[in-house]
Amino acid sequence: MPTYQRLPWQGPRRKSASKKAADALRQPPFFPADDTDPYHLKTCQNRPHTVCFTGHRVIRREDEKALAQLDALLALFYRQGYRDFLCGGALGFDLFAAEHVVALRQQHADVRLIFCLPCADQSARWHDADCRRYERLLYLSDETRVLAPRYYDGCMQSRNAYMIDRSSLCVAYMTRLRGGTLTTVRYALSQDVPVVNIAVPGAVDEYRQAFGF
Repeated sequence: MPTYQRLPWQGPRRKSASKKAADALRQPPFFPADDTDPYHLKTCQNRPHTVCFTGHRVIRREDEKALAQLDALLALFYRQGYRDFLCGGALGFDLFAAEHVVALRQQHADVRLIFCLPCADQSARWHDADCRRYERLLYLSDETRVLAPRYYDGCMQSRNAYMIDRSSLCVAYMTRLRGGTLTTVRYALSQDVPVVNIAVPGAVDEYRQAFGF
């Protein structure tokens, strides 16, 4: 296996930006108007067939059984017409879900894995093994959208909202009622985007029964 080398676009190890710098990062061209954003146009036209993911960065051993349901759930989504899968690229559930989307694409060539990264230097503090896994998935993705050139306070939340606003369904791995995953789930529900939390026992079976599968 080749030795991992940090790519130029990842930038140096990050430092929190000042409020003024963070506000500047939120401005165009990184968040262009909807009518000039080619990614927005492509994805929102397909919003009824788009799923996004949100989940914790640490996956507990006791939840491996629940996570094993993801393949069956993705296969069900495909039967329902879902083709685009948005992933934030964070450690934990995000990368786990991305790997399973890649597996689904091996069976169905029209599946697309789309990364929506909060900032170019998201992996600046990660261990090399995690970086190698991340780079492999970025290489395998069909499309990558980098929302800001570098980290700033709040960029993760902006990324999560970005994905919810372009999806008609959200898959969550949420075992505790706190943190960014809870915030994302609450935002999804406030926007009438259904959430399937695979950490809840029987959630996948309930979803299957609801749609007669």
